Amino acid sequence: MSGTPVVPGEDTSDTGTAPDGVLIGAVPFKTIEERLLATGIIYSNFGDYETTDGWGRKLRYAVTQNLTTSSTYNDFIGAINVVDESDVSVLDENEDANNNNTLDAGEDRNGNGIIDFGRYAHFILISHGENGRGARTRQGSLVQNCALSVPIPSPAPPGTTAVNEIENCDDLDGKFLNGLRIDNDFSFNDDVVKYSFAESSNLWRFTGLGQIENTNGNRGVGIGTDQPRADSQLQVVSDIVAGNVWAVEYASRVGSDRMPAQALGGDNTTGVSAQMQCPPGQIVTSIQNNTVTCGTPFGTTPPPNMVCPLTAGGVQTVMYGMQNLAGGGIGLLCCDRTVSGSCPGL
Repeated sequence: MSGTPVVPGEDTSDTGTAPDGVLIGAVPFKTIEERLLATGIIYSNFGDYETTDGWGRKLRYAVTQNLTTSSTYNDFIGAINVVDESDVSVLDENEDANNNNTLDAGEDRNGNGIIDFGRYAHFILISHGENGRGARTRQGSLVQNCALSVPIPSPAPPGTTAVNEIENCDDLDGKFLNGLRIDNDFSFNDDVVKYSFAESSNLWRFTGLGQIENTNGNRGVGIGTDQPRADSQLQVVSDIVAGNVWAVEYASRVGSDRMPAQALGGDNTTGVSAQMQCPPGQIVTSIQNNTVTCGTPFGTTPPPNMVCPLTAGGVQTVMYGMQNLAGGGIGLLCCDRTVSGSCPGL
């Protein structure tokens, strides 16, 4: 919707200093089709006809401006206010249940800290109905001017509702009507409206590719505890079972003992990784203080079959397992770490 005018929507991104923008125009079918192709959907017949209503007119599309770019995207922040014919929000409202003029825990529906209507739509689609007031043809021509709708006078006659279909075509703000079909002159509405919003939990949000991230900054996250340690971004009071675990360091459940991730998973020859490796012919006998204690399994001189040999090129092979020898005893299974895939499990 490049070049589309921006109208003021609801202020949901901060504490009331300025309204968030709403873009209003036609459904950007070319952008959607290009995106479908870019994401691996080779064939897509999504086009102009999918963006028209039952009368063959273009659907009106409005979207919260912050949600149109990845740098400002936040699924808490919809700025489109959807109301009924009585000018009441059709989405869940914030509730100051104890009347203390403060949004306490559980009262702030959209996470903006403002006592307002609560949730706002991310985007909205509008068919301007049979009369077509405010609608455009597929070629872009205006069907009927929005001004032809009868405005609501003030004071309004008895039985007149607070909002009519002018709200869906005036392009003045981010407020739209999703109301009953009414054929009263002043309250007239034959528009069909669909809107959408989504929200994260208070703690996690979806980032794409099946991943989530924490939203509470540098405060700790606890699993199995509601009081995680202040110096830990994640504290788990239980066991973790996972195919892969990424971490900067690992800490004990109590105290301040920590083990860098490289101590467990690193295979470098320097730094912490080097402290966790034994020289050829020796095995780990204990682990303490982020380092290993090494020793020979059969005294000071290991049997020949317990030492991994050098390759023809002079590379020291390493042990990746043990095996029973045909004549009795135990021998090592050795491999060359410089050859990709030669060491199972390493």
